[in-house]
Amino acid sequence: MFKKYLLLAIFGLVLKASAESFLTPEDHFFGIPNVDSLSVEWFIDISDSSDYGFIAPMDIEVLRLSSSDYRFIVLDAYGYIFLQFRIDQSNGMQSSDIVHSAEAPDSTFWNAAAMCQMRAGDYFDTETDRIAVVFKISAKVGIYKFDSGSGQFELESTFTNFTILRPTGIFWAFGNFFIVDDSLKTILRTDSEGNEITRYGHEGIFDDGYHWISDISAYVDLSNTAHLYVGDGANERLDHLTASAYESDIRLCVKATTQEFDTLGMNIPETEYVPGAGVIGFNRFQQRFFRWTDPDSLSN
Repeated sequence: MFKKYLLLAIFGLVLKASAESFLTPEDHFFGIPNVDSLSVEWFIDISDSSDYGFIAPMDIEVLRLSSSDYRFIVLDAYGYIFLQFRIDQSNGMQSSDIVHSAEAPDSTFWNAAAMCQMRAGDYFDTETDRIAVVFKISAKVGIYKFDSGSGQFELESTFTNFTILRPTGIFWAFGNFFIVDDSLKTILRTDSEGNEITRYGHEGIFDDGYHWISDISAYVDLSNTAHLYVGDGANERLDHLTASAYESDIRLCVKATTQEFDTLGMNIPETEYVPGAGVIGFNRFQQRFFRWTDPDSLSN
């Protein structure tokens, strides 16, 4: 349930961005133009709708199919995997543009935890690009194709690496997956078929160990370096890790402990890199957002 409120909080926060000095809709809500014209009330009504509402929303992506065609995709943990909103720049979101898509073929595909776009360019190519989803109970990764004709997602293939026990986050770059495993307390780097290349992290409450690792947010810079942001709840820490297209290692760049700038502590299992704004962390217990303005050094 907290994921629904996180989703609504983010949506509401961004739609009120015109009153804020550090967020603007064009730059900071997944790059969707004119998002401030969309109705918060309409979105809340839809999210609570028995026909279109979420059961257990877990992750958010935006498919940029073209400069005028954006799809706001919510990953749901149960039943229908994706809830899709087509964003019409003239009329906002309409009920006819909401589609349940990619129904789970069987119960092993329930408990979806996170998704990522396997995208080569700025826009999502429906012929070559894919969506990858991790399922935390069955430890599967499902690869989904988007059918531009039907507007539906179709399960194309799956893989299971028996090293991976409880995946809760995923990112794709350089033809590799970076998968957060909550059981191993580790970030695993695998090839496109799930074979392990390397890993970073270990279980531990102190030092650089992870106790409650549950999310990953990332981007790739112009030098082909991936910047990975991983939050650990119990350790109240956000790590900035880097990985290169040219070598296999995952390296720690910056470790930001919350005591440096928040005496109340900051349990931040949810993270999101927002272009132009920095890194946002969400404390699900205190219901608070935190923002790092410099994502490379994690200066606050």
